[in-house]
Amino acid sequence: NNMNVYGNLTVNTPGVTLRNALITGNLYLTGGVGLGDLVLENVEVQGKIIIAGGGEAQAGENSIVLRNVRASVMEVDSMTDQFITLRAEGLTNIGDTNVRTQAYLEDVTADGLGLKKITFDAASGSRLDLAGNIKEFVNLTPESTINLAQGIIQKVTIDEKAANATVNIDATTSVKEINLDVGSTITGSGDIEHMNVDASGTTSAILPDTIFVRPGINSNIGGQQMDSAAAAEGPFADLPPEISEVV
Repeated sequence: NNMNVYGNLTVNTPGVTLRNALITGNLYLTGGVGLGDLVLENVEVQGKIIIAGGGEAQAGENSIVLRNVRASVMEVDSMTDQFITLRAEGLTNIGDTNVRTQAYLEDVTADGLGLKKITFDAASGSRLDLAGNIKEFVNLTPESTINLAQGIIQKVTIDEKAANATVNIDATTSVKEINLDVGSTITGSGDIEHMNVDASGTTSAILPDTIFVRPGINSNIGGQQMDSAAAAEGPFADLPPEISEVV
C-alpha cells in the first residue's frame, strides 16, 4: 500500500515508521519526535527532508533511520540543540545533507549512494561524528571538533571558514583525501592516503601516505616539520621492501 502525499508532511510523534511513501513537498521531522525511534523506509521526497527534532535514541540505537530514502536535500537543524543520531542504509540516495547542529551521522550504503555530500555549518565549537562509508564531507564550522569514528571517508575538506578545527581520525578509520584550506589540528591514529595542506598552522599526529604542501607553507606532519620540498619526497608509508630477486 503506497502512500502519496501531495504537498508537505510533518511527523511529530516518536516511534513512527513511514513506509512506501511519495511526498511531493517537504518532509518535516519535528521536535515531538523526541528520543523515539523514527524509521523512513522506501520513501521519496521531492522537496527537502527537514529534521528539526530527533535526538539520541535509547541503547545506542540511531534515533532516525533512513532506509531506501531518496531526496535531493536534507537539512539537520535541532531547535533544541539536542544531539541527533541518524543512519542512512540500503539504497538511500540524498544529494546534499546540511548539518547545522551537533550530530552523529552513520552512512552504511555502498559507493555512489547514501549521503553524497555532508556539509557541517553549525555554531562555533560544535561537534560532528561521522561513521561508515562517507563520500564527501565539508566543514565550515570554526572551533569545531570532527570525529571520524570508523569506516572509510572518501574526501574531507576543512574550509577556510572552519578556523581552528580539530579532526580526530580513529584507529579504525581510513581517509582517502583530506584538504586543509585553513590551519587545522589532526589527531588520532587512523590512516590518511593523501593530504593537501593549503594553509599554515596545521599540525597532524598522522603521517599520510602522500602529501602536498603549497609552497611557502609550513606545517608539522607526523612529528616532522613539513614544507613543499619535504612533502614532495613522499610517499611516507611503511612500504614493503622491494623484491629484487626474479625467481
